[in-house]
Amino acid sequence: MKIVILLSLLISTSAFASCPKNVRKALGPGKKSLEITSATYRQFGLILSHYRESLMPSFPVEIESVTARYRNGAITGYEVGITDGGDESFVRYVTNARKFPEVAYWSNQSPMTFWFCGNRKPISEDETVDGSEIH
Repeated sequence: MKIVILLSLLISTSAFASCPKNVRKALGPGKKSLEITSATYRQFGLILSHYRESLMPSFPVEIESVTARYRNGAITGYEVGITDGGDESFVRYVTNARKFPEVAYWSNQSPMTFWFCGNRKPISEDETVDGSEIH
């Protein structure tokens, strides 16, 4: 039993250790703002679900901005800004090229960073100072 627990801890730790590297890869040097349409809401449904479940918004949720990031002409990831229009409700997500979330930064009075590492649900949530891990 101890071996199973240690092995699962090792696997989750090694997966988490690759998160910052995945974020840097997703944030390629090139940027292009994309038009937001109804298709955008379908394409980023995974992060919209996380926003609704984690922040429990009081108002309708909107995708405020989508920026494709690329390197050498290939998309490496996306930056997506989501809000419900209320005070301190803006969350900036970084996804990989397949639109799976890598990290999210919620800029409120007690800022939070949600680490997804390409998973559907966050594997870690940490209080943070400035979200520098996703800049």
